[in-house]
Amino acid sequence: MTLPHPMQSLAERFVQSQNANDELDACARAVRKHACVRTEAAGATNLLAMAKAKGISIEHRNDCAFEGMIERDASGAACIVLRSTLNRTRERFTLAHELGHWVLQEELLEPIAGRLFRGLSTSRSETKVEERLASLIAAELLMPMEPVRSQFDPNNMMASLHSICKTFRVSRTAAIRRLADVTDQSFLLLQVVPFRFRDFDTAAHIDDAIYATARRGTFFDRERTRIAPAVPFRKTLERSVRLRITNPAKGVVDSVFESDFRDSPIPHVFLLTRPNYRSAR
Repeated sequence: MTLPHPMQSLAERFVQSQNANDELDACARAVRKHACVRTEAAGATNLLAMAKAKGISIEHRNDCAFEGMIERDASGAACIVLRSTLNRTRERFTLAHELGHWVLQEELLEPIAGRLFRGLSTSRSETKVEERLASLIAAELLMPMEPVRSQFDPNNMMASLHSICKTFRVSRTAAIRRLADVTDQSFLLLQVVPFRFRDFDTAAHIDDAIYATARRGTFFDRERTRIAPAVPFRKTLERSVRLRITNPAKGVVDSVFESDFRDSPIPHVFLLTRPNYRSAR
């Protein structure tokens, strides 16, 4: 194994170890190397089969301090521990994330007598980088880059988002985050409800706001995200609707949103756009 340059970051070491062009390419190469079991439909990884093939045991614990963690015993054997109370979608992502840590360890740590004894990060900043890389590998395990790209239709973004969620069994948040990375674009996904339950003539109220930008962490801020000027909820039922969205951290988005209405459990609309941000001043 080539020794890393002392000034190289953890991310740079990982990209170099895969002879890759960038972090996404490095993740795809590392996953192809280690994830030998794919599902038939879309090419997503069978996570349980991968863990079994690599000799990684999986345990569920009620008292797990984190949603998931990876442990190694004195011999170097890996065990992924998952909190017992996670729902299926969250458990699947958490398992993929911990497998991401395992892949990083396998690729970047020197073996000692054939065993791995230490973690990767040596500082708080490196820990953040390692968590980000583990999440990128998790995204590649769950939503492989090329199938996701092929499913994305820029002229029908909402249908593309739903298709990715259904195909790969992931949440909207995970799907929109992945779309931002693989398309190198920004997205704004809103969930809007009528201010008064089922009165569609009352103002549209933002119940959730997800700002996804390529290569950056997803930004959530429903409390400070506003539709200004206010519009009646009924207006958001149109298949495409122009809205002005303000947020003190993100500025102003004046854009046409694709709309998708759902009547249950309460009336709500998903709104999706590729935003162009400008200052709120």
